[in-house]
Parts: sequence; structure tokens; C-alpha cells
Amino acid sequence: MDVGRMGVIQDPTGAFLAVWESKGTGGSFLRNEAGAMCWNELATNDTEKAKAFYTALFGWNESTTDMGEMLYTTFSVGEAMAAGMYAMPPEMQGIPSHWLPYFQLSDINATVEKVVALGGKVMAPVQFAEGVGHFAVLQDPQGAAFGVIQ
Repeated sequence: MDVGRMGVIQDPTGAFLAVWESKGTGGSFLRNEAGAMCWNELATNDTEKAKAFYTALFGWNESTTDMGEMLYTTFSVGEAMAAGMYAMPPEMQGIPSHWLPYFQLSDINATVEKVVALGGKVMAPVQFAEGVGHFAVLQDPQGAAFGVIQ
């Protein structure tokens, strides 16, 4: 095929992700607009192992910040942020390490209502994070989780 190649890998902490090598069809170019994917975040039980894996695999730089309740690692390529990572808190124990995509919205409350009306669920209600904005974690009717940010 001439569109590109995709692979699915599992990192040493158990998180799955898909990788894409573009040929005739590019990857995700739409960013920072309502409806577009805007962030990817790894929740893991072993941040040091994940940090070593992703910096070696993708050549990402990492910076870890103490956010009071948790340490948060930001991965970047040069100056451009690529993804985030945090250690799962005790209430998430038993959940496997996983990546969560976030989509940018112009009206988070209307979107949360629409997800519920369409048979989805609210996994984490709308919250505010300084420097980020309002966010929520939702689940579609088939069980796939995703985040939203306004």
C-alpha cells in the first residue's frame, strides 16, 4: 500500500500505542482547533521505565514538574510539546498503563451533555487545571475512553 505503514506496540509498562509512518497519506495535521486532537497523555505505574523507553524510542526530551499532588512529565521534540505522563494514583490501581487522547472543544459542557445523550459516560467530570483550562474524561458507548479540553 502506498498510504503508509502502521504498527501497534506495547511499552514496557504495558501501555499500547499505534505508530504511523507516512507515505502517500500524512498523519494528523489539524491541531489546536475545536474538534481536533490536542494532547496525548500516558497514565502509568512506572514513570521511570516509561520515561527511559519513550526518550530512547522517539528521541523525546523530558521535563518533570512537581505539581503538588503529583509529578507530571512533559515530553517534547525540540521546543514542541509532544505528550504528557503521570503516575497513576492509588484510586487507579488495577487499571493497566494506558494512553489517553484529548480533543479540543469550544463548549465542554455541551459536549459532555451530548456524550451522555448519545449513550456515553462521564469518567471524570469537568474540572479546571491552571494553565490548561477545563477538562473531562469521557467514555463512548463501546467503552473507549478519551479526554476533552476547553
